[in-house]
Amino acid sequence: MRDNWLTRLFQLLPAKVAHRTAVFSLAVTLTATAQAEDRLLLNGTYLQNKPCLGDGTDLKALLVKITPKEIEYSGGQCSIDDQRHKGNSVTMRTTCKTRRGAIMSGDVTFSLREDGTISLVDQDRSYRAVLYKCPGERDEGRSSLR
Repeated sequence: MRDNWLTRLFQLLPAKVAHRTAVFSLAVTLTATAQAEDRLLLNGTYLQNKPCLGDGTDLKALLVKITPKEIEYSGGQCSIDDQRHKGNSVTMRTTCKTRRGAIMSGDVTFSLREDGTISLVDQDRSYRAVLYKCPGERDEGRSSLR
């Protein structure tokens, strides 16, 4: 059985240094995992401004699908260029291409509300919505908006 590089490193280091290195490595791993989980918080399919039934009867024009890399809605598709997390909110820098071909760029902020829904507002505050998570998603990565 072949040793991995971390095992070899610990064999070469004195016990105290190895322990500190292990603790540091664990802290870095936990931090990275927590950050990755934060980014995944919004993944899923949502319905705008009314509870989602998730049974295929929801109005497709109101569906919004969020993945780690993009946001898809009835009017087009947005790539997520950057994310900034603060408390219960995440602001995403997006570049969107509408179904008609127009390209727009801007920030969208999503905030977790006490009732479990997500508040959405664009950078100009010209559009606001409440997103309701759809239960029992069956699309497994495929879009149901097209």
